[in-house]
Amino acid sequence: MNIAEKRFDDDFYEFRSKIKELERRLASVITQGFDDYDTMYGRFKLLENFEGLLTRPIIADELEKKHIVLLEMYKQDLK
Repeated sequence: MNIAEKRFDDDFYEFRSKIKELERRLASVITQGFDDYDTMYGRFKLLENFEGLLTRPIIADELEKKHIVLLEMYKQDLK
């Protein structure tokens, strides 16, 4: 494998594009699952199951919006 070849760059770009698309799809599945659960326990369990993937930027950006939902649920539970 010669990394100086243009073919390598093209293949690597295609690989990265496919990975990003898979991350977008996974983020969609996780957020849909998050919305489907109506308990805090269920939502945290879902996040725990995908713990290793939650740091990926595309997935993290999608789930950042859900932090407010968790905080509101926690606030309601405290009341």
